[in-house]
Amino acid sequence: MQRAAGRRNLETDMQSATRLTRILRLALALGGLLGTAAAQAQPAYPARAIEVVVPSSAGGGTDVMARLFADSANKRLPQPMIVINRPGASGVIGLGEVLRAKPDGYKVALLISELATIPGMKLARFTSDDFVPIAGLNAEPAVIAVKADARWTNVDALLAEARSRPAPASLPTQPARARRRC
Repeated sequence: MQRAAGRRNLETDMQSATRLTRILRLALALGGLLGTAAAQAQPAYPARAIEVVVPSSAGGGTDVMARLFADSANKRLPQPMIVINRPGASGVIGLGEVLRAKPDGYKVALLISELATIPGMKLARFTSDDFVPIAGLNAEPAVIAVKADARWTNVDALLAEARSRPAPASLPTQPARARRRC
């Protein structure tokens, strides 16, 4: 008798599970149809202007690169791509603006090399991991250079002379805003 009751409970449980499975499948199918309809109702991207935020001053190399890219994109896009300069704090102002924006593709950043140093300088709480590169525009190598007629022909010779002097060597730097000017 207990076995018969157990079989009936098992059969009832299986029927309930089958009904639940059918209901879930129907709900998923309807959800898929509704999702497709909603996706079709949305305007094609881009439906409005795309802002390219340059986290440095106008007129420098980064700004020029962004404007060349925008000019090229504007020949192919139905909506304009607009370059907006947001300099300050070694790029933190402009990059922070992009991170705070809605991730809908209408505000993008032109990343700059300072992004590698921002976390170490404790200027912001974001890092390069907070961005996803979607296009490479140029390669900007960083080099140590001396005047063409200087006596040093490589970094080893420069360091050797610096070590031989009694006073410690120093390396002058420029403020972030001056580095970006031509």
